[in-house]
Amino acid sequence: MSNKLKFSVQTAVYAAIFIAALLLVNLIANSISDAFGLQFDLTADQRYELSGETQEYLNREPSRIEITVLMPESEMQGDSLSLVYYEQLKRYVAYSDGRVSVRYVDPDLDPSFVEDCRAVYPYTDKGCIVVTNPESGKFKVIYKGDLFVMPELDDDSATVQATDITVISEAAIDSAMIYVLSEKSARAALLTGHAGATTDNSELHQLEQDVRSLLLRANYDVVDVDLRTDELEGDIDLVVMPAPATDYAPTELAKLTDHFARTNSNHNGLLFTMADGTKLPNLNGWLNDWGVDVAYRQVLDTQFDQSYVFVPTIVEDKIFGNMTNQNSDRVILSVVPPLELLWNSGEKENRAVIALMNSSATSQSRDLDNAFDQTSDVAGPFVVGALMRQYNSANGQSSQADLALLPATLAAVSGNTTGANERMMTHIISYLSPPGVGLSVPAKTLSDPPLVTDNKELIWVLLLSLPALLLLVGAVVTLRRRHR
Repeated sequence: MSNKLKFSVQTAVYAAIFIAALLLVNLIANSISDAFGLQFDLTADQRYELSGETQEYLNREPSRIEITVLMPESEMQGDSLSLVYYEQLKRYVAYSDGRVSVRYVDPDLDPSFVEDCRAVYPYTDKGCIVVTNPESGKFKVIYKGDLFVMPELDDDSATVQATDITVISEAAIDSAMIYVLSEKSARAALLTGHAGATTDNSELHQLEQDVRSLLLRANYDVVDVDLRTDELEGDIDLVVMPAPATDYAPTELAKLTDHFARTNSNHNGLLFTMADGTKLPNLNGWLNDWGVDVAYRQVLDTQFDQSYVFVPTIVEDKIFGNMTNQNSDRVILSVVPPLELLWNSGEKENRAVIALMNSSATSQSRDLDNAFDQTSDVAGPFVVGALMRQYNSANGQSSQADLALLPATLAAVSGNTTGANERMMTHIISYLSPPGVGLSVPAKTLSDPPLVTDNKELIWVLLLSLPALLLLVGAVVTLRRRHR
């Protein structure tokens, strides 16, 4: 065969490959577009993409889920904030192979659906998302305010910038799906009766509200328990003690001791500390038995030129979802007492204690009785968060109780502008929760400009780039053969 004939045959082959590639790319892209209408997420933080945890859950969960968005689809597409969960919802459908379905309802045109939801969720309104188990009819309404975290503005005249908003829609939707598919919800006891008068301790009452909101988002049924008059029922999975303004009586602490010693299942606790000058000798003595002493001091640090505000160093990052806390989106703490760990894990037969977070090396602590006396300062770093564990065994049954002791300002999520406190609290609640209560997924921010391409644009990119690459490869091969 002559060289000219060989060249003609090769040209024909490359042309055939070029045409086949065009047809294949067009077929694949149109199939994706017709099935899910996905946009391809090229944002730096993958704000439209679902986390690996969510994708894994959707892959293994066989049940069907119906999601109803109380907003016209056109309005979702036209708003930069709503666009995040609009695109996320497309991926719920895609990654579940259609087991998750999404529809958009204009509440002004279909008020009856909204009224039915309000019978259980009274604040259902435009912008809410309703997640329903079609088999059981069980549903949960995600309020619009639970889809994102707005920053707290110091100046009433200031306006919220989109880049300051943290989007938590994926965590909210995951939580709702798990809730409507579960036959039994986990139960949390929120200890009350020690926050004092609302007018005198507004911060403590706000803390209770923030903690309650976090527990509800994590799919807990929350019950208020006053240990002065109430008992802790055996089916309580998590006991939560907001920072108290008054001390606990010995009889109350005895109820806690009995509860955490139960062996029918694991019973965990979440306790908060605050260096606000409140002396709690009974509670601190009880914590001593678990291996922690809460010092009557306050941690100070000059890293932000505001000695009462600091960023902690995370010690046990796996418990907090591998948060490094090293970027601009950091946890902020204040009014924090230092903790002293009284023993190592091997020094008590059935008790262990580990540090969860520390203050920085530049920190110091000051005696609360001498707030203006710098001569009493002690150099850091200090432990500011700890996990205490008790191993129980009786009558052939065994269990363990984990108690997390954390700064109260970590749970004050309504006052945190970055959303990092919210994410850390979500991780620790997930760690302390029974299996199947929720997933730990990262929040999204709008700090980076969006860069997405729809399928029509992608088709043109692929139509031009892929065949061009094939032609380039073919030309190189031909030239090399001709010059042999």
